[in-house]
Amino acid sequence: MTRPEGAGRHTPDADAVAFLTRPGLTRLWTAARARPERNGLQPTGTVGLQHLDPQEREALSLLLAKPFTGPTATIRLADLDTRPRH
Repeated sequence: MTRPEGAGRHTPDADAVAFLTRPGLTRLWTAARARPERNGLQPTGTVGLQHLDPQEREALSLLLAKPFTGPTATIRLADLDTRPRH
């Protein structure tokens, strides 16, 4: 019996989707989605998050490759637009 090509393998795309949809990024994506809708779909400006929990701080740190250690964060939309491509 042969398995379909790619069956049972975890592709990089699946890994990226799993990472980007992790619970610690939910508030970021909700806030980030609203901003470009107001800016004509241009990744300009910032998104502010308050009362970050440890899971959110870790996810933001991993996503943007810089430490987030406090209860608040200001994230540039341009960083969100370019970082996942690296």
